[in-house]
Amino acid sequence: NMNKPITTVSLTIPNNITPLVAPATIDMEAIASDPDGTITSIQFRNGTTVLNTDTSSPYTYSRTGV
Repeated sequence: NMNKPITTVSLTIPNNITPLVAPATIDMEAIASDPDGTITSIQFRNGTTVLNTDTSSPYTYSRTGV
């Protein structure tokens, strides 16, 4: 439906990537909004691979061993 409001998701952390030394941890946080509904989960992905699914806000994930 072209008239449906758009769900938006923004990655808020990390906002600046500094050089990492392996093995490193990257902390991530996302905010999401859906004007006509409820957000039930956010998936953090690497390509098509789901790394983590978070079902409560704030939506966060720490990726280790990077």
